[in-house]
Amino acid sequence: MAKYVVTGGAGFIGYHTARAILARGDTAVVVDDLSDALYPRAAKERNLRDLRDEFGEVALYEACVTDRRAIEAAFVGAARVIHLAGLAGGR
Repeated sequence: MAKYVVTGGAGFIGYHTARAILARGDTAVVVDDLSDALYPRAAKERNLRDLRDEFGEVALYEACVTDRRAIEAAFVGAARVIHLAGLAGGR
């Protein structure tokens, strides 16, 4: 069983990526700031609830990916990082 860190894991693509990882029996750790960027925070919270309802506890680090101190523990023991965090339409 491998541990994957999915940045942006509460967003649309990140949620589906984390779900696929969990469905095959691996561990997914979500790093997401749950901002309202692109779509409402409530939608991202619903995605996390759906993951937890289906797979049990899913670790969430609610922080920006640029805040190293807030997220560094998420990467301990990780086999892979799937970086999907970003701001749509960033200038």
